[in-house]
This record gives sequence, C-alpha cells and structure tokens, in this order.
Amino acid sequence: IEFPNEPDLNPVTYKGMTDKRLGARYGDAPALMAFCSDITELLKASPELNAVPRIGFNDWMHDVQKNLITYANSHIYPKRKTVSEGWLTDWARLLSQSDKKSGVITEWGRSTGGDAKNVIAPPVTLEEQAELLAGDLSVILSQPSVTAVSIFELFAWPTSREIDNFGLFNSDMTPRPVVSAIKALLV
Repeated sequence: IEFPNEPDLNPVTYKGMTDKRLGARYGDAPALMAFCSDITELLKASPELNAVPRIGFNDWMHDVQKNLITYANSHIYPKRKTVSEGWLTDWARLLSQSDKKSGVITEWGRSTGGDAKNVIAPPVTLEEQAELLAGDLSVILSQPSVTAVSIFELFAWPTSREIDNFGLFNSDMTPRPVVSAIKALLV
C-alpha cells in the first residue's frame, strides 16, 4: 500500500487540518503525517492486512515516516539522454534517511513529448526512449536496493505535451518501440 502520491503537490486534508502546498517537501505536513500514522495503525491491527508492505510517499520526509513504512519510495526521471547510474547517489541518500535497505521506485520514465523547456526532463525520440528505458531498467534491476519499479506510464496520449508522452503504448494501444526493447531485456 502506497501512502498518498505527491503530497507536496497535492496537499492532504485530514482531521480538520490542511497541509500547505509543498509542505511535505520541507517537513511541514501535519495532516499527511496524521493520516499516515492512523492508516499504519489500522493496517497493523488487521490480521488480513498487517503483513502488506507500506510504501512511503515519494521523495520527501523519509526520516519522519521511517517508522511507518516498509519501503522508501521515489519518482525518478533521468535528465540526460544517457543511461546513467547518477541517480543511485540520491537513491542511497533517501534510503539512509529512511533507515531502509531497499525501496520502491513508483515512477520512472522517459517522455517523447514537449520541448527543451520541459519541467521533468528533456524529450527523447521514440528510438531513444526504447534504448534508454531498456538501459535504465537493466541498471535498476541489478540493484539489490530496488525492490520494485513502476514505469510511468502505460499509454501516451495524442498531444505533444511532455506529461502525455511517457507511455509504452500509443493511445490506440499499438506498442511503441520501447515495448520490444523491454521485452528483449526481460526475456
């Protein structure tokens, strides 16, 4: 069970409290932490759910949530058009803050949309997406500190926007080249 996604961008309201936007980035998220504490107690009290792993909310406040979670969590979007292990330094820092030996990457991706002004990362071509994402996954899957990774996202949508073009499949459900590249890696 993953705690709330991107609570820094989507502030939590709970028990009459509402966190400030970006509060979770700076350790000021009392509503979020109250929710996470309460849900942890409910899960621990349930014989059916107490063994289900709890995944931290992404990237922020791992030192505060470390007693509530089973795994740390991050969203990672490489900025360079190369397969790189540079993200491992940030990943190790996040794990050390959470006192965890491993974690989950709940978002990893390469967008083919947008332009040089993209917020998340520069766009890549369809061929680069295939080569880079398969290379990224090869590195990720060799890391004992990564328990699981989720690729963002399943479909690309028929726009040119950055956020709409991370998909493995086109909106008509035809596979993009990245599908064959990942399949070749995993088979």
